[in-house]
Amino acid sequence: NPSALEVQEYCILSVALLILLIATNALLTVGLSLKYQNLQPELTKAVHDTLYGDNFSSFINEQVDIVKSTCASPGNFYYTNKEHNTNAFVPCTVVESGKDNTTSYITKGLNSSFVKDDMNKIYYTMLSTCQTGNYTITEDGLNQTIVIPCDVANQGNEEVTNYALSQIAQRAYYENYSCDYWTCIKEGNSLVIVSEKSQEYWMGKFYIALLISLVVIVLLFFMLEKKADLLIIVGIITALSALPILKINDLIVYLLGNSLLQFLKIFETLFNQASYVFNISLTIGIILFVIGVAIRIAGGLEAIQKFFQGDKKDKEIKDLKLKVNTLEKDKKK
Repeated sequence: NPSALEVQEYCILSVALLILLIATNALLTVGLSLKYQNLQPELTKAVHDTLYGDNFSSFINEQVDIVKSTCASPGNFYYTNKEHNTNAFVPCTVVESGKDNTTSYITKGLNSSFVKDDMNKIYYTMLSTCQTGNYTITEDGLNQTIVIPCDVANQGNEEVTNYALSQIAQRAYYENYSCDYWTCIKEGNSLVIVSEKSQEYWMGKFYIALLISLVVIVLLFFMLEKKADLLIIVGIITALSALPILKINDLIVYLLGNSLLQFLKIFETLFNQASYVFNISLTIGIILFVIGVAIRIAGGLEAIQKFFQGDKKDKEIKDLKLKVNTLEKDKKK
């Protein structure tokens, strides 16, 4: 029988394994959730809500008529200024000849300062559009350049908005951040949380936690007298460790509260694969438990078989001794 100290060490290791596996499941959930294909719908919404909000949709709506008109007239760029009731189709040959020529073409030689101001803002949009054949949106407030294919532009305002947001989201995800993970967050760059850098960071922590968990399992193996019990114990602990994952999102919401709603909208995306990880962990736990029980049952059957085989051999030995004794008695006579 194990001593009290051995039982205490066994309990400590079991609790440590449970905590480690819960942490491992949480890290795996974050790592899988941050894969771009799993994250993309939530990331697009997070980019809209966190960075731009309704201003982005308004900006796109202002651009759509220009995009459609430009796409409908290949080789030209449609310039418009609604405030001054001015519009013109500018040939790309003029645009490519320079900003001053483009300004003169629109003003027809008149001194219109608002056109010059517009050219300072949109000339490179015009030039890029003429060079690529697709409308290119640039805007200082967005700090982004977005190429809108004409087939997307012709689908309407909502499609253009969604396309533009998805482009920004993809760039944000694959951004090559120069700062380390936690420094980026401290500096207020919240989108690093939903980036490829973040995915690699959390998956690295998952592998470390998994390795430590395996070390604890090995320690349990050497501690147990009945080695077959290891699979049963690890199976039960693994299945139990899956349960908190289903409530992890509620826990985060509770901890963050309402004071960080904008950040929370991004943070919730980190656990979109919680159900998947729960199913994996629970399935592995059940499989290990069943295998362990099967080994125990098989071991019990083998012990019973050996018991009966032992009785049979004892009887055979007794019969053999009896025959030998009988033969010796007959010789003496």
